[in-house]
Amino acid sequence: SMKPINFVMPFAGYSLSSVMKINRKASGTRAIMHNLFINNLPVYFKHLILGVIKMHNNRIINHDIKQKNIMLNWDKELNQMIVRYIDFGLSCDIDNYNSDNCKKRYEGTPMYIDPILISKTDIDITFDELKYSDIWSLGITIFVMLSGSYPIHLFNYYDDNVKYIKNLMN
Repeated sequence: SMKPINFVMPFAGYSLSSVMKINRKASGTRAIMHNLFINNLPVYFKHLILGVIKMHNNRIINHDIKQKNIMLNWDKELNQMIVRYIDFGLSCDIDNYNSDNCKKRYEGTPMYIDPILISKTDIDITFDELKYSDIWSLGITIFVMLSGSYPIHLFNYYDDNVKYIKNLMN
């Protein structure tokens, strides 16, 4: 049986989705964080990418990267904003690669699932493909942050999320 992965973390702060929804002219902690994040996008995009690289170097696949699972918090000692990934409930420890979590293709938030995982229903998924699926999810996350909408608008497809992804594969 698969052993759960447990993390103990300090206060994580505010979700990226809640920070991004704040109006630039608003006041309060989240508004300050929003402005810092927007004004330093390349720095924080780098932090987001390095976080995924660190997970993968530690042989962990997240399976559920999205704005709600990325937290921002101001570290007073470092005098900078800290980016943290949370919610590893669907994550996959590659050392237990044959576990069910590593083989699940439809786990996670449908709009963030890599279409390649859905298209390979009868074929085993490789570790690299699982890594690429996290990168896909991060790309969708960054797209949503920058545009304020999901890329379905590019395809004029507004139906069920999984049908949307399958439509991309055709």
